[in-house]
Amino acid sequence: MEPLTIEVRVHGAGIDAEQLTARTRNLQQLILAMDVEDAEDTARALRPEDDDALAVTVPPSVLNPLVSVVASWLSRQPEAVDVELDGRRLAGSVTRAQRDELVAAYLGDVVSG
Repeated sequence: MEPLTIEVRVHGAGIDAEQLTARTRNLQQLILAMDVEDAEDTARALRPEDDDALAVTVPPSVLNPLVSVVASWLSRQPEAVDVELDGRRLAGSVTRAQRDELVAAYLGDVVSG
């Protein structure tokens, strides 16, 4: 199966642009430590004003671990922060069931798309 490119976007209510960029870079470093092909700011090429978006390229087998890393990172952030994976938002403490549902939905979209 072809690698997947997933847009990962960090949001934060009441967090200034500098803090949001710092959180995005922190998450990017965690993602780059995984078996990903890329976790670059390529989403910014389409929208230069976006410092909070990454384009993460992963093999389908790494999608579940990616969601787990994002969920773990998210659990250590202030309540005002959430992460969007290709339009699907995660916030606060993300349960295993929510992670599994997200992975299944994403892979279902890829297979049917």
